[in-house]
Amino acid sequence: MSYKVNMLDAGWLQHHGKTVRLHSGATSDWLVNGRELFDDPFVRQIVLDKWWYTVWMYGGRQGNHNLDMAEPRIYGIPTGGTRWAEAFAKNYPGAVLLNQYKDMRHQNQPTFLVDDVTTTGASFDEFPYDEPRLVVVRRLSKYPAPWVTSKWMDVFLPIDKHEEPFVDDKEVERTAKPRGSKGDGE
Repeated sequence: MSYKVNMLDAGWLQHHGKTVRLHSGATSDWLVNGRELFDDPFVRQIVLDKWWYTVWMYGGRQGNHNLDMAEPRIYGIPTGGTRWAEAFAKNYPGAVLLNQYKDMRHQNQPTFLVDDVTTTGASFDEFPYDEPRLVVVRRLSKYPAPWVTSKWMDVFLPIDKHEEPFVDDKEVERTAKPRGSKGDGE
């Protein structure tokens, strides 16, 4: 299997000439496209293999060999983590895909939270901090990096947290004056 060496050619790392709104609410000229990551069979297999190893080793790494990793519970954070969680559950014998998060820590059974891209970690905020977190790309910036159990890649890309006005392209098109029209200041 051949693979595109240049990340920009791969399609999942995209630079825009304009500011785009990220799922986290932050803005940036750079976008890590989660759909493109999942649709790349090479990346998908590498990520799933890495996560399989993480889940398999999780009990020993945490110093708790009583964890039952024979049937790990997997929950995909909507929407980016859903396809990844489904793919993991399909490829990991015994994995239990949860359609709704259920805290099983009291039974020594963690629920692995899955997301495609994390920037600020806000998508994990509604879940207990000590649940294991599997992400494909952890996007680093000048803000503190969210804690994750396992990630395929850390990538540093600048973001602005609401510091720069966000302009919706459709709004610009609707309000733009036709060329040659007399407008304010002309």
